[in-house]
Formats: sequence, C-alpha cells, structure tokens
Amino acid sequence: MTEPKPAWNGHKPGFKLSDNTALLRFEGSRYEGAEVRVYLDVPIDYYLRLTNDEPDRGLASYDDDFFTEIIIDWNLIAKDGEPIPPTSEGARKHVSPRFMNLLMGAWVRAVAEVPDPLAVPSESGVT
Repeated sequence: MTEPKPAWNGHKPGFKLSDNTALLRFEGSRYEGAEVRVYLDVPIDYYLRLTNDEPDRGLASYDDDFFTEIIIDWNLIAKDGEPIPPTSEGARKHVSPRFMNLLMGAWVRAVAEVPDPLAVPSESGVT
C-alpha cells in the first residue's frame, strides 16, 4: 500500500471530523430538568444561516434542518404526559417559543465554546 500524498499544507490528508455532541441542561431556569442532546459540529454555512437570521422571523428560523442536523434527542414531555418527538412538528405543536429561544442560545454558546487545552506533556515525554 502506498502512503497518501501530503496535503497542500504538508500534513497527511485524511483527518475525519468527528460528530461532537453536547448535552444541554437548563439548571437554574424555569426549564430545570430539561435535557437536549445536540450535535456541535455542523457545516459553517448552516451555523451562519441560523445565527444571522432576521430576528423578527421567530420560530420560522427553526426549520426542519434544525431538528435533523442539530437535535439528537430530548426528554421533553407534553402536557398530556406523552413524550414530545424531537422534530419540527413536535416542537411546533408542544414547545414554547421561550424554550426554543433558550435552546438555540444554549446551542450557539456550546458551539462557540473553546474546548479545554490538551494536557501539556511532561519533560520525560510521558503525560
């Protein structure tokens, strides 16, 4: 097997981006106990479209892609005690605009959060 050619910048090609996820919790709010698992790594054009949308569009900006590209699952339950599916239809029927705005803000903050630095190697080369 031949080695792959270096990329234009001299690095080996083939680094696969991962599907980083986060569990968003809403402690200290009226939605304490709600949990939403989300993808953090989405295409930048989708992120920019969501975050730069006209503010007066409201829930119209939560299109089907928000639920298929970002939300993995959640533990939300409707007033009748039934689980709310993590879909645009489920949200439009059962979830308040206030919670959706809180969710969107939490997701944007999680995406923008700088990860902890890698551990600094010790002098001996063993961490």
